[in-house]
Amino acid sequence: MTLRELLNEVSYKEVFNLIFRTFLKLKDMSRSDIMDEDIEFHAFFMSLRNLPEKEPANNKIYITHINEEIDVCLFDEKKDEIFALDSMRYEYIIDMEIYKAVNIDNASTACYILYNLLKHGK
Repeated sequence: MTLRELLNEVSYKEVFNLIFRTFLKLKDMSRSDIMDEDIEFHAFFMSLRNLPEKEPANNKIYITHINEEIDVCLFDEKKDEIFALDSMRYEYIIDMEIYKAVNIDNASTACYILYNLLKHGK
């Protein structure tokens, strides 16, 4: 499954709620701040879904555990190397295959990938 296919399968609200519970809940945020984050996330989610199709490089989005936490990175199959997700622009990532070395559902997969993209924005 590619990131584009994943985003077409999950609802932005379900993914945002997971991002909130996983990453944002610990922050001291007002109701207004949460609504602002929700609006920003919806715009980001829709902009990714609407990116034009592009032939991806020989990379995959790779999700694994590192130090008891879920990590999202890119895996270059030809060079057998792992590197940061923020090293590529969104239009090159959107049509990449996703490889999960952890057992998580689609909404959680989108949660970790999208939060990582939002955190490092390109």
